[in-house]
Amino acid sequence: SGFIAVVTVANTPGVTISNLAIDASNNAATGCAVSLSGIHFYNSSGSVLNSSISGTQLPNPLSCTTLFPGNGSGVQADQSGTAGSYTLTVQGNSIHDFARNGVLVNGAGQNVIVSGNSITGMGPSTGVNQFGVFLANGAVGTVTGNSITEGNCGTVSIASCRVIRSEGDRKSTR
Repeated sequence: SGFIAVVTVANTPGVTISNLAIDASNNAATGCAVSLSGIHFYNSSGSVLNSSISGTQLPNPLSCTTLFPGNGSGVQADQSGTAGSYTLTVQGNSIHDFARNGVLVNGAGQNVIVSGNSITGMGPSTGVNQFGVFLANGAVGTVTGNSITEGNCGTVSIASCRVIRSEGDRKSTR
């Protein structure tokens, strides 16, 4: 499975992305097979600082309802195979209008610091679950001092909304 991103950092250490406005809203991503993100660190380390990342929504949110990893992340960090050890700092950013994850960090060897960000999800009104910060499959990190909020249920029934409500921080060992 591949990926598309507005900014991709691949196979490179020590990259700093700062003071940018990144808008991925003009995308044609669909389904779950190819992941969409605003900024994607792949086998890489560095920092995302003081930037605005938005628009990583699928034109049809229901085209990918798989809980993990879903599709549409503001910032995504992962690696192939047993690549190595990577550290990412995500600090002082505004991350909003994403489909699934504000910040997704996936895989053993991934270490992240997520602090001082404003992460605003659409909430379950799209019909899919969202996460503000999701550390999965052995990723470790510190998540502190963020403002993580979610939208309301919109036209989704209360019973359905409870099942797909947004979450703030989540850790998974899937």
